[in-house]
Amino acid sequence: MADIPLAAKNNKDVDDRSQQEWSRWVMQTARSWDDIDDIIKKTGIESIDYDHRQMTEVVLEINNLIDMYDEDGLRLENIRGQQKILDTLYSYAHRHFTREINIIEKYDLPSLNEQQKQHQIFLDMLTGYMDDFSEGRLTVSVNLKNAVLEWWVGHINGLDNETFSLKNWTNVAIQEARSWDDVSEIIKTMGIQTIDREHREMTEIALEIIGIVDIAKAQGKDAIDWNKLDNIFARLQECAYRHFAFEENFIAEHNLPDLKKQENQHHRFHGMLDGFRSDLAKGNLSVSGDLQFQILKWWVTHINEVDYNAFSLEKWAHVILANIRSWEQANEYISKTGIEEIDEDHRKITKHIIEIDELIERFDNSQDVDSFKEQGSAFFEKIVEFCQSHFIHEEALMKSNDFSGLRHHKEQHNHFLMLMANHKDDFINGRVVASKRMKKFILDWWVAHIKDFDMPAFGDLTDVNKGEEN
Repeated sequence: MADIPLAAKNNKDVDDRSQQEWSRWVMQTARSWDDIDDIIKKTGIESIDYDHRQMTEVVLEINNLIDMYDEDGLRLENIRGQQKILDTLYSYAHRHFTREINIIEKYDLPSLNEQQKQHQIFLDMLTGYMDDFSEGRLTVSVNLKNAVLEWWVGHINGLDNETFSLKNWTNVAIQEARSWDDVSEIIKTMGIQTIDREHREMTEIALEIIGIVDIAKAQGKDAIDWNKLDNIFARLQECAYRHFAFEENFIAEHNLPDLKKQENQHHRFHGMLDGFRSDLAKGNLSVSGDLQFQILKWWVTHINEVDYNAFSLEKWAHVILANIRSWEQANEYISKTGIEEIDEDHRKITKHIIEIDELIERFDNSQDVDSFKEQGSAFFEKIVEFCQSHFIHEEALMKSNDFSGLRHHKEQHNHFLMLMANHKDDFINGRVVASKRMKKFILDWWVAHIKDFDMPAFGDLTDVNKGEEN
């Protein structure tokens, strides 16, 4: 290998130092997830990345306690807040580390011992802070926040990013898969119900090939039910035609990019299945783990790389949500928790948000500005009324099930209520009128909240309830 020129080395050193200084400045000044999001690497595993975000937001809550201390001094309420945030940090970290270790052991990922060692260092650090606090030797401070945050971000960007890189465990997960639950961790969700549902449907059909492979391994080629195998291929093809048509129509209808890339990928998958069925008809198909692996590996890679780039929420929300006019149109993009009363509330609130379109039309046709202000005020009062009732119900449900993310969920709820109150004030004081941009902004927040906050919270509760029923 040729030597790297000295100038290039020096430039790289400067770039590395600049990046480190930038990251350190961001951590020191960050007050919200949006402030720090860009310097935290994503593993691509939604459950882990969601935990990383929640834990980061807990650490950043120290800023609020510092503000309270600066304004009010060491009051009892502030002391309780400090104790609670340290307890919450420990609880979050312990839960998250347990999840990580379970995944590492399940899929035989690298760095198990190093992960366990690092996890214990962090928990011991938090325990030390908690002990110092209880003995009156510590109060929350900028230094405390920075120490915890620098360790946390460094751990995510270093060891976690190496351990949970999809390339480390996609192959293992696919080779060992026997059910959807075995691969669901490595398959990204889009936020479009039909696409996510059909991704699972096709994955489960492909997994049926494993049963045929297992028979071939145990009893030999003569024991294979070739008609059953061809039926699996036929069902997979039928589902693929339906699914690919939906995706291509979705892209074309909403004028999203990469239609040609999707069409080429879809054509390639059909060609692969046609080849398998042709070999099967000629008696030339080799039934082994390679067959199942080849299909699933292509499929999972296609979802995570091609589909996610096209259909993930942040890619399409700004294009579509402003033009939604009815619940029937919105329904496709509102994730379902499986808890009937929660999903029904989501439907009612979504329908009311969409009614901003009617408010826009009334404004365009109205000659009475005062009357319109009253209508706008009443409109936002109704959203707040719906949401307050719904949020109380959600928070009570999370509290009764000891959901560890309750505080951040409540903060999200309070933030949304504040946004609606601000919109109401703007209407009353003539600072703003109803517009598609306003509707898109509100609906975008609402759809993302359900997907990123409600689904992790209530999806887990649904799984627990199903387990109890069984």
